[in-house]
Amino acid sequence: IYILILIIVFCIIGVASIIGDDKIQVMNNLDYNVTLNKDGSMNVTETWDVYVKNTGTLFKDFYRTDKYPISDVTVKNLNTNTELEDLGREEYQVPEGMFYAEPINNRTVEVAFGTGKRESSGNVKYQISYKIENVITSYKDCQEFYWQFLDESNSMPCKKVTGTIKLPKEISNMDNLKIWGHGNLNGDINKISADEVSFDVKNLDAENMLEVRVVTAEKMFNIQENEKNYRNLDNILEEEAKWSEETNQNIRNHRIFVLVLAIIE
Repeated sequence: IYILILIIVFCIIGVASIIGDDKIQVMNNLDYNVTLNKDGSMNVTETWDVYVKNTGTLFKDFYRTDKYPISDVTVKNLNTNTELEDLGREEYQVPEGMFYAEPINNRTVEVAFGTGKRESSGNVKYQISYKIENVITSYKDCQEFYWQFLDESNSMPCKKVTGTIKLPKEISNMDNLKIWGHGNLNGDINKISADEVSFDVKNLDAENMLEVRVVTAEKMFNIQENEKNYRNLDNILEEEAKWSEETNQNIRNHRIFVLVLAIIE
């Protein structure tokens, strides 16, 4: 019995020491402030409130930058209210107070910034601002903003994700503004005014994606890229209705599964 107890104690100590050296990143709150521009581009400010442990550098990758070019990247430390200095090159361990925004291949730009928490832990708060081109697709009968804010490569669980999307101008008829969110079931997306949409998602697990789709039946973007010479609004509505029914069926199946478990218990 004594030998067994000693073995268990040493195992616990060993596991604790391994866990103690692990890198941990948990997003307390991730907020997106998006302004859609008339030329089909968008300006975005992301606010990260994140708990880190043994994490000297935080990373964010932007994909398909050959189609959606990114520019004007800046990073700000909100704890100290200071702009980070551009390192100008890719580096695995970015010094505190510095960042880089560099292409790592033909289709990906990586943004990374130093936290100063390589051998410590705590909450850090940063703002990442940037501009992305060609985010609007125009059809004969509508214009569409369809963006994946988080994809399945996201390794950081998020306790809360919020955002606002500002249109270039107010829509004259609210029925002509269509909005959807895809990904986590525990969330809401709402029209909060004639030119603004908000979304709010709680407890988004790592490796889950979050998409937002905003469609206007009134033309408000002057674009040349991504302009399609056909009508597509009915197809979009049919597609979203199908996905909505699949989601509702998944919710019903989950409730039945929980009920069966409760009955068995």
